[in-house]
Amino acid sequence: MIIRLLVGLLIEAVLLWLFFGFEYVRMSLVASFGVLTVVYIAIAYALGWIVVRALEKVMVKTWGVGKIERSLNFLIVLAVLVWLISWYALRGLPDSNTIQPVINTAPIQTKTERAPFTFNYRDTDYRVVPLADYQLPGLIVTHNNINAWYNYYHDKDSVNLKDICVIWGDNTADNVYQQMKFKSGEWTCYFESWDSDTWRVFDPNKLSNNHLLAKDLSLQKKIRNLNIGDQVYLEGMLVSYGKTGLEEKYYRASSMSRTDKGNHSCETFFVEKLEIIKAGKPNWHIAKEMSKYLFLFIIILKILLFFISHRKVLFSRKTNY
Repeated sequence: MIIRLLVGLLIEAVLLWLFFGFEYVRMSLVASFGVLTVVYIAIAYALGWIVVRALEKVMVKTWGVGKIERSLNFLIVLAVLVWLISWYALRGLPDSNTIQPVINTAPIQTKTERAPFTFNYRDTDYRVVPLADYQLPGLIVTHNNINAWYNYYHDKDSVNLKDICVIWGDNTADNVYQQMKFKSGEWTCYFESWDSDTWRVFDPNKLSNNHLLAKDLSLQKKIRNLNIGDQVYLEGMLVSYGKTGLEEKYYRASSMSRTDKGNHSCETFFVEKLEIIKAGKPNWHIAKEMSKYLFLFIIILKILLFFISHRKVLFSRKTNY
């Protein structure tokens, strides 16, 4: 019964994640384990019962454990190969002849009259001070990963959803950016080139690193799903922000200029509108993500298959006479 329930909860979480996103899964799990929702548990058990029954009565008895194991091993190798090919395909940026006209325009920053406001993100209240209204078109050349194990300053509850480093204007012409190397740190964007001609053409003032925040759940999901190579247009505000009750002098601030450099030169951007003008390589991103989760799913199936095929040995009661 426990195995069926755990399998069902896992399948239910994966389905919710695929259709509604991580935030919905988190809220569903909190509701289930906080209030012990009977319907949620019942559906999970039913799903687990169906899967375990199918494995036990259909696959194991019809195909045999050995054949299933060989098939799963083949799928593991396939998943790894697809991930490696996708990773290699996603290394490059799109050609300059695919850059859309809006990306050639500069960001627009205007004075704002908006008052400070608060919003809640994952049970924490934040106070936001608008500094300017802001519009940003750009090609994403790199972004950070706040969920990476090495990311010390971010965690799953970080209100800073993602940092995107973008270029625009002349920097997107004639493939000059193809001669540059871009890399994101936890809060920074690094760029370099060993070619002197490229440095003479590339304009560092037409590049910015942006710390993105958003209140709307659908916008949060879109921000998390942004990828290198995407051509985007964002609207919102440059802001400073901090947890409610924190002194304003300790807020994370924003650069107000595109020509400053070094520490504090990044834009802190509260996003209210996000449009992906042209996605980079969406099919390869999908392939990479699906191969990763296929690999994890097969590992879980192999563990489940082990327990089913050895259940009599593992859970039998030995009686000594």
